[in-house]
Formats: sequence, C-alpha cells, structure tokens
Amino acid sequence: MATLLPGTDATRVQTLVDLALQNDGFAPDITDDNPNNDEIGLLLDLWKDSNNNGVRDANEVVQQPLIVMVKSAALGDRVWHDVNADGIQNVGGDGAYTEQGIAGAVVRLVHDRDGDGAFTSAGEVLATTTTDADGNYVFKGLAPGLDYQVQFFTPTGFDAASPRQQGASNAADSDGARSDVVVLSAGEWNKTIDAGFYKPVSVGDFVWNDQDADGIQDVGEAGIGGVRLTLTGTTGSGEVIVRNTLTAADGSYLFDALPPGIYQVSVDADNFDPAGALSGFQSSPIGQGTDAALDSNASPTGTDPVTLLSGQSDTDLDFGYFKATAAIGDRVWEDSNANGQQDAGENGIAGATVRLYTCVDGVPDTLVATATTDASGNYAFSGLVPGNYVVAFETPNGYTLSTADVGADDGLDSDAGLGGLTGCYTLASGETNNTVDAGFWRPAAIGDRVWLDANANGQQDAGEAGVAGVEVELYTCIDGAPGVKVGASTFTDAAGNYSFTGLKPGDYLVKFITPSGFFLTNQNVGANDAADSDADATTGFTGCYKLEAGETDNSADAGIFKLGDGGVVPSIDLVKLTNGTDNNAPTGPYVPVGSTATFQYLVTNDGMVALSDIVLSDDHGTPGDTSDDFTPVFIGGDADGDGLLDIGETWIYEASTVVSAGQYTNLGTVTGTPVDADGNPVPSLPQPTDTDVDNHFGARVAIDIEKFVRGVYQDAGGGGEGLTPGFWKTHSEYGPAPLAG
Repeated sequence: MATLLPGTDATRVQTLVDLALQNDGFAPDITDDNPNNDEIGLLLDLWKDSNNNGVRDANEVVQQPLIVMVKSAALGDRVWHDVNADGIQNVGGDGAYTEQGIAGAVVRLVHDRDGDGAFTSAGEVLATTTTDADGNYVFKGLAPGLDYQVQFFTPTGFDAASPRQQGASNAADSDGARSDVVVLSAGEWNKTIDAGFYKPVSVGDFVWNDQDADGIQDVGEAGIGGVRLTLTGTTGSGEVIVRNTLTAADGSYLFDALPPGIYQVSVDADNFDPAGALSGFQSSPIGQGTDAALDSNASPTGTDPVTLLSGQSDTDLDFGYFKATAAIGDRVWEDSNANGQQDAGENGIAGATVRLYTCVDGVPDTLVATATTDASGNYAFSGLVPGNYVVAFETPNGYTLSTADVGADDGLDSDAGLGGLTGCYTLASGETNNTVDAGFWRPAAIGDRVWLDANANGQQDAGEAGVAGVEVELYTCIDGAPGVKVGASTFTDAAGNYSFTGLKPGDYLVKFITPSGFFLTNQNVGANDAADSDADATTGFTGCYKLEAGETDNSADAGIFKLGDGGVVPSIDLVKLTNGTDNNAPTGPYVPVGSTATFQYLVTNDGMVALSDIVLSDDHGTPGDTSDDFTPVFIGGDADGDGLLDIGETWIYEASTVVSAGQYTNLGTVTGTPVDADGNPVPSLPQPTDTDVDNHFGARVAIDIEKFVRGVYQDAGGGGEGLTPGFWKTHSEYGPAPLAG
C-alpha cells in the first residue's frame, strides 16, 4: 500500500480499495452507448486552507477524504496531413475531410504540475496513445475539473506541426504540437483538440550560361556560380517567407525545408553590377521547348509563382543568361583568279553591302543589321545575341560571285553561295566567328580581229580588211594545251572583229576555224603582238592567255589568205642575158671560139609575197645532165639587205664560160620560197619557179687564100714557077661568120 498522509485512517482506505478491486476492469467511458459506465468516483483529499492560497501548507490540517461520484469526461479528435499547411482541416462539399488523417501518430495527455511546460516531472504524463488508421485518438474516463493538455509528436516523415488555431472553427483548426489547457466538465467529450502536420517543400535548380541564347539547357552549357537569389512566398496560413541564397560553383541552388505555400524565385539586381556574377549577361527567352526541366523561367520579376503542397518540390526553376557579345564577320575580297580562295595579294573590296539575318530552318528570317565593308573589305556584326544567323552578301557592281567552299581552309574560302547567302552559323555567348567571307571577281574578256593578210606576211598591214563570218572558239588552257570548250562559238562581225566576254579569270586558248579556201598566215610574226597573227597556221589555236579579273585582252588576232585569183599569188621572173643581150632563139650572137661568154641573170619578185631561199642554176647547155650544171654568183640587188627577195625587187647573178664552137643553148632555172615578214616560210603557199633560155654561136674567125698560076692551082713545091707573078683565084670564108672589108 502506498504511504498514507498523516492522520489518514488506514482501515478505511483499505476498505475503499477492496471495494474498488471488486470492479477491476471497469473503465468509465462516456464515448460509447452504455450509460452504466459513464460515472467515475473522485477521491477528494481535503484540508483547511487557512491562508486561502490554494496550496496545503505544512501547518494546515488534513480533513476527512471525500468520495464524489460524477460523470467522467473525454478528450480527443484527429491528427491529419495538412497538405497546404494552412492549419485548417479542409472539407469537401459533402462535409467530409479532404485531408487525410495520419495513422500511428503518438499523442500524450499531460498535466503541467510544476508549470515548467516540459512535462518531464513525475506524474505529468497522464496517458499516451497512438492514432488509428483515420488519424483519430481519444482519452476516456477523465476526471472533470482538472487542467489537461494534449501533446502531439511529429509523425515519421513529417516536418512540423501546422500553425495553430487558424480560422474561426476550433473543430477544424490545428492546436499545434501542444494544445492549450483544457478543463473538462462532467460528461463532456471535447472533440476539438486536433493537430495538423506537413512535410517540407523545396524549390531550386540551376542558373546557367545559355551559350546559344535559345532558352534551353544544352549539353555542355555550364552553370554560373555566385548568383544571389531571393525566395519570396506565402505559406498556407498566410505567413510571408523571404530567404536568400547563392548558387554553387556549378550554378545549382536549392531552397528547402519550406512549409507548403506559394513561392517565387528572383535574381537580385546587384548580380548585374560590374562586379556581379551576371555582369554583362542578359536573360534568355523563357518557356522554350517542351521540357520544363530544361527551359528558362527567368523574367524581370522572377519565376512565375508556384504552389507547393506538403512534400512537393519544384526543382525546375532555372535561369538562363547569355552575354550579347557574339560577333560575326570577316572580309569581302576581289578574287582576282576566281579560284574561290583568298590568295596572297588579293585585295578587299570597299563599300560592299553585307546583311545579317536570323536563321530559321536553314533559311534567312529576320533582318538583324546591315553593314558596309571598309577600305580593306572588312565588315563585322557585333553585340549579337547568341543564336543562328545567315550572312547575305550583295554583289558589287561589275562583279560576279566566286564559287563557295573551295578547299579545306574555311578561313580562306568564300562562304557565299546562291544569292550571296551563306549557310547557317550558330554563335555561342561571347563567340566571335571571323571566317565568313565572300569572294567576287570581275569578268574578263578576250578577242580582236580576223583579217585578210593580202600579202601573207603575218602582219596586219595598212589597208588589210577584216573578214566577216569567221567562226571562233574559246577553250580553257590546261598545261598549255586545250581543255574544254567554253560556251558557244562566236563569229566575226562585218569588220572581222570578235569577242568573248563575261569570262571567269583564268587561262584560255582561242581557236580560229579557217573558212573554206583560206589559209592561216604565219603565227607571231614581228615584235608587235597587236599587229601579228596569233593562231597556229596548222591547228588554228593561239597560245595560252592568262586573264586576270576585269582584264580585256584584245590582241588575239588571226590573219588568213587564199591562193589564186583574188588571193595571194607568189611569183618569180628570170631574165637571162648573154654578153648583155637576151637571145631566146638560136643562133644568138656569134662569139669567137675560145673567148669568154658572160651570162647575166635578172631575178625579179613579180608576185604578192616576199621570197627567200632563192635557188638559181644553169644547165650549161646539157639538158638532163646535171653533172656540169653551174650556180651563178649573186652580184647584188638586195636593196634593204634583209636576205629576202622583196616584192618588185630584182637580184642580179652572173656566170661565164669559155666559148666552144657551134651552137650553144643553156637554160637557167630559179625557185623561191614564200615567206612572212620574219622570213619564215609560209607552208600554205607554193614555191614559185621560172626558167629562161639563152643562145649564142661559137665561131672561128679565118680567111683562106688559093693562088692559081696560069690557071693552075699549085699546092706542092717543084712547080718551078719561082716568083712568077700570078693571080688570086678566089676569096673563101673559112668560118661561118661573114667577113667584110
């Protein structure tokens, strides 16, 4: 038995105990439908409070205990998951709770005997229970009139108790982790002592360098550390929450252990100060793409408010920023050889117009800016938002666009294709692309004239007219030989002129198609390239011409001629004299036998073209027998000393022989080779030839005397006549030449 207070009648106490034990297992309960178990007996320990202080002092005498039968009381209600942390149990339209109870929550009934609020002293914990499957609990058989409090322990997985005593309904609000003091009346069942609990919520994610300014977190785009962020929000109970944090080095951030509520995250303005983590950055476009975890939520006032219920988190609140320091540009240059590459010495084109467009699906979309190249042909677009761009080059007047993307070096090629448009360039934040070039070349031209070379000397002489209707072809030149034909043939006009225009700079050959009955004159005669004929007399091809950008070469000429009537006639004339006389028929002059006959040969160019390689021979009067032929000696007549028998010029040759008796007829033969002004043979012209015969008679000059004596011719001695005078019988011409005198 417990220790009795002084003056207590132990016998009586034991009697009471025995009576109570007879009802062992009795539990007063006003919460059920049995009225026989509602009452409870209270043992009142009385004393005389002499000083009316409500406390029994040591000198105050204990009075006789008193047992009073009264109805018991009960206390209890519910522990629930307060999903919005508003401290109020939400109900639906049917009056039923929409927020679920928490099963297994520990609940204590306590009495703060010593007033320290700790409930650690003996006798202060009156009872402990756990909530049922619906979160309900109850303490029954309670004595009315006492001070009770209910202590709720935070259930596993929950963070904190809801704010207490929200709203106007005691039955619907939360009394927090510890209720106020409750004094129960006899027969009272207090069903208003509740507790709501919630799980923490969190928000966060990432602040990143949106290199391409597309508002989407791409692979490889790094976070930005040291960015100051502010969280503002209102809990379900109306409490205002303000917190600050800095992003980690990888750009991540998190606001956690928050009560459910409505929250918004913003980026502090001082981040954009010169020393701030976002100095020079701009906000990326928000809400891009379909993945909320990868888009940017930044706006001037922060993210959109997000409502978080108990246990929820939103880690998709991202902030993309980029630096509008991207740039693109380079150079517009004159591609002098039209090879599509920037070669040493090729100059920029000043004043060229360049436009920048956004690139959407590989084609130009919105015009961003227009620039003009400087004196060196350079241009630049700077301060650009990262993204996709197309550059458009306007063709300068008089130029043609070079072929794009020639070679492997993108820094040296031309990037402008059809219409002067480049491909699509993606610029990251802070990136400068100085490889976007465009080459242009000025078209070249070649041509000149086809003329009638009347004297076939290979040079355009005064008065020599052009030839109309001559076909001319153009070819590329590869290693000095014809490559492929360029375009269609052209034909000379009425003046013999032709031209190929709009040509890409490069190496070319011209081919002249000789009209029927005509021949090409010799190639490259003389030192004046503008006056000569440039076509090979056999193939019709010129040499290789290297045309630079904008160059016009009007020196590719061709001379042609034809033979015979109305054309070029080479001719040579030979006149042969014997001792100064021309004797084409026998007998010719009588020349004493044994004397010297002198032959003179007059060789004249009576044709239309100069001659060289004059070959003169004489048959020495023995036709068909060349063994005794002789070559006359050149005496003179080459007035200009050029070694050519010029038109109208006469050369003199001589030869001589000892006259023999009888008729002498010898034949002289001369040939020449037609040549151009440089003395080179003209293969298309035949060699002219001429012959001339001359005659003389080799005669002995003599006289014969026959003397007759008395009519008798004595041609032997012994006639005895002695010196007898006689008479001439006759005169006799011994030789064929008549004598006189």
